[in-house]
Amino acid sequence: MADSGFDTGGLEGAQAKAVADLVGRLYAFTLAEDAIALRVDPVEIDRAGALACRSAAFALDRMAAFRHPDWNDLSLETPGTSLEQQLMAAGAVGAEIDLDGDIAAVVSGAGLMMASLDILGARVGRVRLIVVMQGLPLQGAEGLGPLIEPAAALRPKVMFYGGRFNAPVTDGFARTVVGVHRKLGVESSVYVWVDGNKVPEAQTIFAEAGFTVCDTLEGALAQVVAAAAG
Repeated sequence: MADSGFDTGGLEGAQAKAVADLVGRLYAFTLAEDAIALRVDPVEIDRAGALACRSAAFALDRMAAFRHPDWNDLSLETPGTSLEQQLMAAGAVGAEIDLDGDIAAVVSGAGLMMASLDILGARVGRVRLIVVMQGLPLQGAEGLGPLIEPAAALRPKVMFYGGRFNAPVTDGFARTVVGVHRKLGVESSVYVWVDGNKVPEAQTIFAEAGFTVCDTLEGALAQVVAAAAG
């Protein structure tokens, strides 16, 4: 099909049309159901020459559940380890990377997560866990507490908190972090880098709690790796 807009793998006629129809239906399903991953395997031509789709699996965006009350009737499998599932239930995204790692990081966005992992990896830092806070800082201590507690409860050798906050919530974030550490009696070394609104207030709160406040992300992570190795 020359006008299909994608490669049909050399198929022609009815078979090519069936492929185009299948892809179109899968695309429509992905949009309608807020799917973030979709796998169809295998798709093959049966003995009668017809297109056959043997199995399909998909993952749904849990953050879109408010648009799908019908999901409540489904038996959905939550991916990840028990800790990753706990963080997901809190509204965050967590990734356990190295169960023997001695660094845990909690950061404010996916971009910052990737940058942090790149810097830590380049410096050969062993990351136990990294967590992306999503929009939880906007919810104050009520939203942040269930996220920070399981990360801090791991009691890694070193913890890193990093964030760039456009909303004036940085000081509230600092108070929540410090409060959780005091509640759990966490003795990990803590390094912090924050940017955005109400940064001086947050830095004061962190410093008074005995945390190391850093001026740059790269500088903070360099100190994190050095402390973990020391």
